[in-house]
Amino acid sequence: MGYGRVWDGGRLRLVHRLAWELARGQIAPGMMVLHRCDNPRCYLVDHLFLGTNQDNMDDMKSKGRYPKLTRDNMPHSKLTVAQAAEVVARYKAGGVSQQQLANEYGCHQTTISDIIVKSR
Repeated sequence: MGYGRVWDGGRLRLVHRLAWELARGQIAPGMMVLHRCDNPRCYLVDHLFLGTNQDNMDDMKSKGRYPKLTRDNMPHSKLTVAQAAEVVARYKAGGVSQQQLANEYGCHQTTISDIIVKSR
């Protein structure tokens, strides 16, 4: 993941978290040590701040580092965005069942159902 790691007392620790604890004290449960500089290997305490997972997500989005995931850039997806749109259109037009579409597109019926439900 690119984060610096070090052995500390027999356990592997993230360097930025250890640096925070040495300089500023214990990290409260549920809190994360975040990077202002966006450099995962950085452990300069002035570049670090505490926040929740939501704070981390908000920080990523505000800096444009949050990937927009679509079916086209998710390697485990069975269908592309174009195929999903085709599935929805064909199902809405009628005359074809979810199972028939699943067989045709080589996926499970629940995948087809999920696509149709999420398109509403």
